[in-house]
Formats: sequence, C-alpha cells, structure tokens
Amino acid sequence: MLMLRESALLFRACWEHQVAHCTRCGGSFSTTALTANVIGGLDSLCPSCRIDLTDSIRAHLIACAVAAALDSQNVRAEAKTIVDASRTLHKRAPADVAAGSTAAVTD
Repeated sequence: MLMLRESALLFRACWEHQVAHCTRCGGSFSTTALTANVIGGLDSLCPSCRIDLTDSIRAHLIACAVAAALDSQNVRAEAKTIVDASRTLHKRAPADVAAGSTAAVTD
C-alpha cells in the first residue's frame, strides 16, 4: 500500500496520465482507474486481475518528471519554512539568553 505522501503526490501530479502497469494482464492504469479503498486511500490493486501495483506506482513516481517537479517545489517550500523559523528563533535567542542570564544571576 502506498504511503499517504505518495498517494497525495500521485493525485496532485499524475492525475492526467497512466501511473501503473500490470505485468500479469498488461493493463496500464491512471489514478482514476485505480479505485479508492474503504479507508479512503488509493487501492493499488490492478482493477482487472487484482495483483498489487504498488511497486509499479512507486517506479512511476520516481520516473515521472511532473511528480519530481512538484515534489521538489514542496521540498523547497518546506526548507524555506524551516529556514524562516530558524531565523526567527535565532533573532529571539539573544534576548532569551540575556533574560535567562539575568534571571540566573538574580536567583
């Protein structure tokens, strides 16, 4: 079964094209052809012969230029958020250290 992040990337980046190929029946499937399971995730079983297509889907995510571009945008956005949070904490640190050192001297 696909991880939540994989499913999300698949639905956001690959909804217009084939994402899995079944080695048993030879079928190729888009995300819309793969049915939703009861838990609400993507059912990674072949609609025709019901073999697991997880490896095929993961191989597609690795090779897909659209998914790679979208995932790299997400990684850059997450990195920017971390850098911004780090800068904010760094700017606060001198004030926090000064307040902490004063408190330590007066205790």
